[in-house]
Amino acid sequence: MPAEQIKTFIPTPVLKKIHPFEIVVRSELVNNKKTRVAAVAYHSGLFTYMDERGKDYFKYKRISITGLDKGESVPSSLSCTNTSENFYCVLKIIVNNLQAQSAKIEWVSGDKTEDDLDPIKLDSEKRQTEARVIVGVIACDTELTPGLSQANSARFPYVIQFVNTNLIMCNMVFNGVPVIYPAPISGGRLNF
Repeated sequence: MPAEQIKTFIPTPVLKKIHPFEIVVRSELVNNKKTRVAAVAYHSGLFTYMDERGKDYFKYKRISITGLDKGESVPSSLSCTNTSENFYCVLKIIVNNLQAQSAKIEWVSGDKTEDDLDPIKLDSEKRQTEARVIVGVIACDTELTPGLSQANSARFPYVIQFVNTNLIMCNMVFNGVPVIYPAPISGGRLNF
């Protein structure tokens, strides 16, 4: 067979699909000990508002988020024998005068730390100082596969993703108190 008729099979590379605020958990060796490390996708956007660009266009005004793409060790206490322990990924936004000032990813261990998981923090005069969004949680229980009995369900940590889009700060009122809080938005440029 002539060389020009021989076709070589070249596999098509599989592209990994990710989304904003995706939580990824991987195993790593830390101090010669195998540990789980969690991180949030770098291309995750938080926008404060839209600004005019020239006379004909609006553009997103981005606020940078500290802690994206930074590995965080999952606590060794997160074991499937203690099903009350969870590891939360929280986007914490510092607010001053109803404007987002800064944002960072924080990891909160356990369900009992309500002050770290509450969505809005107010000062003594009922003015907003923080907004918090639970991005997702690393859980370890028997609910990974719905409908299976506990004996047949896998017992290892898994991610429950709550946020999977970029976010934009929006004005809202709760119990008569004006606040700003992130809402889903599609679009926005990559994080460069």
